[in-house]
Amino acid sequence: MIEKKYLDWDSEFFHLKVAKIVTDSLAVNISEETKGLCEGDIDLVYIETPYVEGAEDNSDFGKAVDIKYIYEIRLHEHDAYGLDEHISICAEPEDELYALALQAGHRSRYRVDRNFAEGEFERLYRMWMDNSLNGTIADYVLAYRKDGIVKGMVTLKMKDDVSEIGLLAVDASMRGMGIGRKLMDAALHFTLKHRKTALHVATQRDNPGACRFYERCGGILISSTSIYHKWMR
Repeated sequence: MIEKKYLDWDSEFFHLKVAKIVTDSLAVNISEETKGLCEGDIDLVYIETPYVEGAEDNSDFGKAVDIKYIYEIRLHEHDAYGLDEHISICAEPEDELYALALQAGHRSRYRVDRNFAEGEFERLYRMWMDNSLNGTIADYVLAYRKDGIVKGMVTLKMKDDVSEIGLLAVDASMRGMGIGRKLMDAALHFTLKHRKTALHVATQRDNPGACRFYERCGGILISSTSIYHKWMR
């Protein structure tokens, strides 16, 4: 199985020619597969394969930048999750939201891969927050406030039978105080409100703290994917 496509949004954003290949084979000729996807040569290829222990060093696929874990929390009609009084829907930009978005992405492949130009990771996550607030990629931005200042946030998108968390972060100064669990409960509250059957959230295998947190919240690992960045220039 192999799927391939040219990524218009990524190409425009990074001012590069970017493609994506999804395959279940570790023996793929990347140069051949990307021919004809656009005018001129591809600069960067994202390659996704099912995670296989020990396969991260596949030099033909370039740099292994992420092993993406997806957790699922199943929901039932009788479930109930409270909405903490400090949490509210946020629709306007605030400096603290952008700072939290960067904290949420501290292990992002766009930060790990130093081939991107300086500042691109920050620019990407700022746009991620903007597009969450304006409703393009999220239905809710939920903010936890202390003394009127945002100290934690989660973004949530409703999709078919499930909801998906895009970003979740608690300010470093407030961690260990249960705010993350309150934000997760709020996300589950809105998931139930929309009659969805499950919540999905992605994180990195190399972020064990996040993995343990989602498991404590009832998350079950349903997917693990190796992601490579193959720079063609």
